[in-house]
Amino acid sequence: MANGRKRGNRCRIQPIDLAILVLILLCAAGLAVRAGTLGVFAEKTDLEDHRVRFLVSNIAATSAEAFMVGDTFTLASYHEVLGVLVEVESVTPAVVYVENERQEIVRAQYPEGTRVDLVGILEARGVMSEDGFLLGGTLFVSPGIEYRVQSEHMDIVLKIIDIRRGGKAS
Repeated sequence: MANGRKRGNRCRIQPIDLAILVLILLCAAGLAVRAGTLGVFAEKTDLEDHRVRFLVSNIAATSAEAFMVGDTFTLASYHEVLGVLVEVESVTPAVVYVENERQEIVRAQYPEGTRVDLVGILEARGVMSEDGFLLGGTLFVSPGIEYRVQSEHMDIVLKIIDIRRGGKAS
């Protein structure tokens, strides 16, 4: 060395090194968050039987006869099994509200054997959380919402009335 001083090898962090290090840390954090989130929804070991009570409004009486205990109903939009029909609770003449000659809204029923309202119960597997029912542990299903469902015998729209853990829905 000409001036007598040794020049030490210094470890200098260049801006590109810092950027790569930050990207690696962000990827690791993203993987950890994703793994935690998936763990909450993907655990299917906690699935329990639930009773899903539903209403099918204003269908032909002959369609009501096609509801067979043991039929599997699948959500048409999601291709996810909603449940298996365990009971047809009631079949009553369909109710409609019409305006009479005095412009009043009155309740009327279809004649016997024409149009009916059907209430039934499905057995479904899922998890009840604070936010609601997760069908199969992943798909949110809620009372008050209409769903298009399919079975071997029909394609209908039903409205979920109630979801209860294990016991009979009411």
